Amino acid sequence: QARWRLVGLPVHLLFLRFYKRDKDEHYR
Repeated sequence: QARWRLVGLPVHLLFLRFYKRDKDEHYR
């Protein structure tokens, strides 16, 4: 379970970063 959490953390961060970038592009 801990291992999955470790692997999911970076993926979640990347997804959040991508979502923010997409939002910024939409605002532009």
